[in-house]
Amino acid sequence: LPAAVQPVSQGMDVIGEGGMAPVATQPTADSTTVDSPTADSTTAEPTSEPATPTTPGATPAAVDINLLGITDFHGHISRTTDPATGAVLDPGAVTLACEVSAARASTANTLFVSAGDSVGASAYVSSVLADQPTIDVLNAIGLDASALGGHELDKGLEDFTGRILPAANFPFLAANVSGSPALSAEGDGNGTRIVEVDGVRVALVGVSTDGLSSLPSLSGLTVSPAVAAANARAAELKDGDAANGEAEVVIVLSHEDANLQAGAFTGNVDAVFAGHSHQVYAQTLTTSD
Repeated sequence: LPAAVQPVSQGMDVIGEGGMAPVATQPTADSTTVDSPTADSTTAEPTSEPATPTTPGATPAAVDINLLGITDFHGHISRTTDPATGAVLDPGAVTLACEVSAARASTANTLFVSAGDSVGASAYVSSVLADQPTIDVLNAIGLDASALGGHELDKGLEDFTGRILPAANFPFLAANVSGSPALSAEGDGNGTRIVEVDGVRVALVGVSTDGLSSLPSLSGLTVSPAVAAANARAAELKDGDAANGEAEVVIVLSHEDANLQAGAFTGNVDAVFAGHSHQVYAQTLTTSD
């Protein structure tokens, strides 16, 4: 496994494809961006503060939150290897499940998320059954939330809302996509799912690529700029208005490459899991806020 990466106090840490890399961070006005690996899982560990100290005047104890992220899984549920070298090409569902299980066993406060395209344009073992095997796998592993990718809509909006959404035990989130009541109602609504982790309210905010608007299957949907939508939702979640579903930590799940977005997120965003075109990206960036 890659060595742990410690981000600097100013900026955001971006991890590219290629295994698990735990990252310990303190919540500052900066963001952490993670370009999640294809098929493998990536781990980031932002630290938050519980709302109430145990002793008046005392500094509250830190809460470690372990984040596991995948992107562009595309139904690669079978383990495959290079016939010539034996090198693993796709770890497969069993390896993914074991990695997630081990992480949860070692860290109770673990969330497992996807940046989208878990289904669609899939390996034959999944596509031959309309990706139901992949949905079953992610249900069994316990995916907490997924951003909406483009390939979830390969068979049209009606197929997505009528077949994929009911089959998934996890919400598909897209704060920048409107026009579908079923999609907008996913999670806690408005492209967000709020999970309480050891007393800390963690908001998972999904956004899809701006290029989603070019898909012919999107008739009736409106796509707004992803980063602007994520920043606006994060600001609402931290504005002190309980009607917005307040959260202490905001994690953005973005179906777009990290290098195209990372520097544009504001300080209300604590971490980002990103990925779209299967590109390796690992770099520390400074945010705009």
